[in-house]
Amino acid sequence: MSNCVQVFLPPTARVDDVALALAALHGVPVRRVKLDSGSFYAVADVKVKATSTPEMVDIRFTSALGEGISRFYHFESDGEGDYGGESAGWRFMSFGSTARNIAVALRLVKLFGGRVVYQDEGPGSFSEPDYRHPVNPYNAAKDGVPWATRQNQLANIAPVTQKEVDSCAPFAGYDHRPSKDVSDRGFNRPAAGLGMIVAAQALSHNRRRKAL
Repeated sequence: MSNCVQVFLPPTARVDDVALALAALHGVPVRRVKLDSGSFYAVADVKVKATSTPEMVDIRFTSALGEGISRFYHFESDGEGDYGGESAGWRFMSFGSTARNIAVALRLVKLFGGRVVYQDEGPGSFSEPDYRHPVNPYNAAKDGVPWATRQNQLANIAPVTQKEVDSCAPFAGYDHRPSKDVSDRGFNRPAAGLGMIVAAQALSHNRRRKAL
């Protein structure tokens, strides 16, 4: 059985916004598409795919380091105990308890609100999470200033940094991997590292063009 970080997001967390946020946190550029009204909406190169499970979708994207990433987003949390519990109805995600994944989980919850359990094999739970943050009142904004505020929040998501990853190492269920290991790198790196990321993005783009 794997040891995973658990992410509980409020019902107001829209799957398209969560998908965009996940991609942006992994270094995928966020673009601003202008509207005739003068405002804009945020978009990123990420796909949300249906699965054989009705209450779950698969969020897929390619990180700035060229990794093909898939994350399952559950619309219905199972809750706790035999009869479910207070977590029932929340949105839910889980992925391997590495330092980088914990850093991503914390940023997601800071953006949308919710709770994080660093290790599902540890003592933490929905009722007693390792971290919690108030629900963002702009999650479900659909018009006017609130909607514009939400789009700005999404457009300004910065990639997870190596400093954030390193700070989460003590909480990880798996050993903190050396920075040379792509799977535990941050994405906002020094100049040399950013050059590597640009090269990885170019390589990924070229591969997609050849495949067409």
